[in-house]
Amino acid sequence: MKNWLYIGIGVAIAMIIILWPSSKDGYSQGVPAEYHAALDAAIAESGRADEILNLLNTTAEESQDEMAYLIVNMYAEDLRSMDLALLSENVEYAQKAREKYEWAKALPEEVYLQDVLPYHVVDEVRDSWRKELYEMFSPAVDTCKTMYDAICAVNANIPQLTGVHYNTKREKTNQSPRESMRQGMASCTGLSILLVDAYRAVGIPARFVGTASWHDNRGNHSWTEVWLDGEWRVTEYY
Repeated sequence: MKNWLYIGIGVAIAMIIILWPSSKDGYSQGVPAEYHAALDAAIAESGRADEILNLLNTTAEESQDEMAYLIVNMYAEDLRSMDLALLSENVEYAQKAREKYEWAKALPEEVYLQDVLPYHVVDEVRDSWRKELYEMFSPAVDTCKTMYDAICAVNANIPQLTGVHYNTKREKTNQSPRESMRQGMASCTGLSILLVDAYRAVGIPARFVGTASWHDNRGNHSWTEVWLDGEWRVTEYY
């Protein structure tokens, strides 16, 4: 009986090996070879291999490297449960901004991948924001000639375009852009997340920064930095 059990297990493992996409042959040419091993691991961890492989295979070949980057850098919880349509929208509109704006075209690839392309900032709710913010802020930056001008345009327009203002009566600290816009309010953390995403939506590299506590224990604070002329510079929601 045990022998038959072992044989059955062996056959099952063999079938998995045969059917599972290998790093050599399982991915299309649009997926760089350096992502193959990490993709294998992410797909195995996700518990939904068919969905993720379908996402990769239905992504335009010229965008598959970006999609692969996002997948291999997803948190485990996102891999297992996040709506994958968010990744498709994220890649599509990040590329729209990159193709449209000269400052985005000129970005080093590493900066673009790490500080423009990501679909989230911290642990906020994963919702659709990039298309909405791209359409909201594109008119404000379309006439800008430089990244500096675009940064200033986003800063000058974000309160009126989003309708969000600082208020500690907000529902929670780490709000997503849609949560903040629904309430019309956010704390410094929610405002920073919203500003980072607004910048990224128009191809400006941005990141979330903060301190857990000031030196005199007055509390914490969050703010935003933008990558400008090869340096990170502080900016905040006004």
